[in-house]
Amino acid sequence: MEEKDLQKIQELVDKLKATNSTNDKINIIKEYKDDSLIKKVLKYVYSPFKQYYIKSTQLKKLKKLCNPTYFGSLFCMLDNLTNRVWTGHTAIEYVNGYVKSFPEYKELIYCIIDKNLKTRTGADLINKAIPKCVPTFKVALANSYDKQKGKVDFNIQTWFASQKLDGVRCLAIVDENGKCNFYSRQGKTFDTLDVVKNEIESLGLTNVVFDGEVCIVNENGVENFQDIMKEIKRKDHTIQNPKYKVFDYLMLDEFDNQESKRKLSDRLGKFNMIYNELGKDLKCIDVLEQWKVESEEHFQELAELATKNNWEGLILRKDSEYKGKRSNDLLKVKKFFDEEYVVKGVENAIHRIIIGGIEAEVEMLSNVIIEHKGCEVGVGSGFSQEERKLYFNKPELIIGKTITVQYFEETINQDGCHSLRFPVVKHIYENGRNV
Repeated sequence: MEEKDLQKIQELVDKLKATNSTNDKINIIKEYKDDSLIKKVLKYVYSPFKQYYIKSTQLKKLKKLCNPTYFGSLFCMLDNLTNRVWTGHTAIEYVNGYVKSFPEYKELIYCIIDKNLKTRTGADLINKAIPKCVPTFKVALANSYDKQKGKVDFNIQTWFASQKLDGVRCLAIVDENGKCNFYSRQGKTFDTLDVVKNEIESLGLTNVVFDGEVCIVNENGVENFQDIMKEIKRKDHTIQNPKYKVFDYLMLDEFDNQESKRKLSDRLGKFNMIYNELGKDLKCIDVLEQWKVESEEHFQELAELATKNNWEGLILRKDSEYKGKRSNDLLKVKKFFDEEYVVKGVENAIHRIIIGGIEAEVEMLSNVIIEHKGCEVGVGSGFSQEERKLYFNKPELIIGKTITVQYFEETINQDGCHSLRFPVVKHIYENGRNV
């Protein structure tokens, strides 16, 4: 029976390889819409939730590792790989044993293990032929707040705001057995998060999905994007001190269907209950703080908070059902725009500072003056106390220099004069070099 099954799968592969026409491929697959074997193999090959943790290159390289005592089916073998019943050399031994039992279909088995039948066929095409045959990996994605700014009414709609993190999007999917796997927003697996995996599995949950961002933070609690990117995809590596910050929580069937009938507040409420009850000993998992936005004024306060803390920006989440696609229910409020200006002048003021443990009033630099669209704008943030003293005493060291200013948004007053909201000096250039 097993050989006949492999033969049928091979026949399908040969048919799909024989044409470059998308419509022809769809029609070929439609012929198998009632064939449980073909639908099952397509799911096992193209589902992002099936991972086998070995590649055909390893099997070929270590072909001497062979255990011919395995007599189970193709799908039992694949399940054993997915569930990590077999790992390392043991997995290679059993798969090579299976390959040796069916040498005529060796290349086909290799393709199945590699999750690529080499037919230029993907999950979307398969699902056009046989709806919902293959689970697809589609996540909620944000649009830009700038394009929706005039359409967001915080008084009518319920919105939550949170810090825009400087990490890597990461979904933790817990299956029916309580086993957890991690995926990128594209459905690629992360194998470096065993520390987080152990914590999630310790909660005893099944058929749930955590949506969040994994970060590496420094001693000051600031995320370091470069560090997490260096470590997240390393082979044979475990990140020792990751932070997994969760901002959504779904049932697995909600995620599979790419929609939830529960609003965000309901989903987060459920997760907070679990976290408060079971999360006392968790070191890696945090709940990302969400603030209910009460008004436009409150939103501006949160934007100022983002500026003060030097965050990447804000994320706005509408209190709505989950949508596994890009939508206006999720908006990214980008961190400040960058622009270069020439310093036209300085303004000084009295500052209260501590000198030798005693409070004193000292005159120092207050603002540098730049020109934005023909209007003078004062920029006072971004200077250290030492810089304020230096430029007060020697303004020629800053006047005429090029600086980079970050700002949240451009404003126009009632007189038509342009200004910048929350401007911060980020760089001062001297002969093209950062001083």
